[in-house]
Amino acid sequence: MSKESLTIPSIVRQAQYENLKAILGKIQQDKNFIPTWLAVEEKNIIRKRKKNNQLVTLDRHQDEKILLCA
Repeated sequence: MSKESLTIPSIVRQAQYENLKAILGKIQQDKNFIPTWLAVEEKNIIRKRKKNNQLVTLDRHQDEKILLCA
């Protein structure tokens, strides 16, 4: 590899390429990998939203500013 500075997108593409090589190697070595992976993905397709907490009502004062962060 050259000693020149790399861009962030270039580094990301390199990581994606290495991940792709690793996955393809795993698929070739482990015949149960794809069915297992698909089962995990299928289980995670539908997710229910978390229950939201009830909002709290705050009294407003003219001389105060109230900032709420979620």
